[in-house]
Amino acid sequence: FDMFTGEARPVIAQATAEAIERRDDHVGTEHLLLGVMRAGVVVGGSVTLEGARAALDELVGSPVATDPAVALAPLGIDLGAVESQLADTFGADALAPAPPAYDEAARQALMAAVAGATDGEVDTSHVLRAALDVDGSMASQILSVLNRS
Repeated sequence: FDMFTGEARPVIAQATAEAIERRDDHVGTEHLLLGVMRAGVVVGGSVTLEGARAALDELVGSPVATDPAVALAPLGIDLGAVESQLADTFGADALAPAPPAYDEAARQALMAAVAGATDGEVDTSHVLRAALDVDGSMASQILSVLNRS
């Protein structure tokens, strides 16, 4: 991400944060769009971050909100005890979750953003444009849902 400007780098981190907060198993163009919006970039006059999140929920469903400890308790599994044993055995870093991988559409968008940076610097507008330009991207579907509202 060396070619990304100081404004564009946090967009990638924010996109990953959106995927993690939703408990999605990937970072897609939808997360890139939300990352751009979290960074304060206006993508349309009446488009809000909350509205875009709601549109994503409409398209793919709400994120899973079940606490893993609560889900495992009826099975007699104490998640806290399991995590403690793992940390004791392998170290606290062993419990750090791996960040979600970029899906094919997000990879295409990021490659297109780099290719579109004729001056050698990728800014937030390159990321946004590329996320929307990927064929059938979730980012463009989110904006379509918002435009029909």
